[in-house]
Amino acid sequence: MSVPNADRRKKSVGASGEQLAADYLSAQGYAILARNYRAGHNEIDIIAENGGGIVVVEVKARGTLYDTPPREAVTAVKQARIIAAAEQYLAENEAFDKFVRFDVIEVFADRIIHIRRAFDLPYES
Repeated sequence: MSVPNADRRKKSVGASGEQLAADYLSAQGYAILARNYRAGHNEIDIIAENGGGIVVVEVKARGTLYDTPPREAVTAVKQARIIAAAEQYLAENEAFDKFVRFDVIEVFADRIIHIRRAFDLPYES
């Protein structure tokens, strides 16, 4: 089964966007701990360490202009999947004592936008 050209382009834009985001984070002093970390069907694009805390990063790359910001693609459902994968990563690495932050990085052809604390863990009552 062949992958349509549009799917190939999307994957290529995504992969190059993730590389640019990782390079950006490294240049900002972040240590990249994992890329494309998988926990079942859930995936985290980049896991980094900064200031003694864990930074979980979702990368949204766009090769063309959209009416809505790419960060809006990180819906509540997507956030829940990222959080579930992050919990597994923390358990596997015995890192529950570390501060965890969830960021989104938007990658465009001409710029990178780093949104720190794009979302948080849900509060338990």
